[in-house]
Amino acid sequence: MAISEHDIICLSCKYRKFDLDEGLLCYITNDKSDFETSCINFIDETEIRKTENSRIVINQQKSEKGRKKFIIYSGIYIFINLLVVLISFFNSGNYFIHLLDLLLNILFLYYIHNGKNWVRILFTIFIIFNLIQFGIVDLIVEDNDFNVIGFIILNSSFVYQIYLLFIDSDFKVFFKQQRILNQR
Repeated sequence: MAISEHDIICLSCKYRKFDLDEGLLCYITNDKSDFETSCINFIDETEIRKTENSRIVINQQKSEKGRKKFIIYSGIYIFINLLVVLISFFNSGNYFIHLLDLLLNILFLYYIHNGKNWVRILFTIFIIFNLIQFGIVDLIVEDNDFNVIGFIILNSSFVYQIYLLFIDSDFKVFFKQQRILNQR
């Protein structure tokens, strides 16, 4: 059986189908090809594959960028929390609660990195609680230990956490891929 020029074109079309009795058919018309020079229904499947492959590459790049952002942010966040523990240890000796907070944050960040959505939501609630505690309570309560720079750094950190976890497109792609990987 010889392959016609039509069959060569139809072999690369998205809408091809094969019937054991009739051979290569058009999925749309359900007939053999009958065009003269070009088919109006022709969609090149190789172009679709190239587009899908480029989309996969772009998602992988965004995921890697999101992973790097998350790791850099996590390192900075843990460093800031470690400083809070050390400062509280040297200032008042009451560092235990800050140490527990640091350990809890490390656990949160580890499980978020592994794609656990419930931890991301719980961590966000924890962040909002800290934002209220350090953002509003410290402004209302007149305290001699109020530090403006610490206030700005800590609250900026909390706001950036919420941005990173729920708004940043690169992190969303990374988080989605982590969730898929960890479901297997």
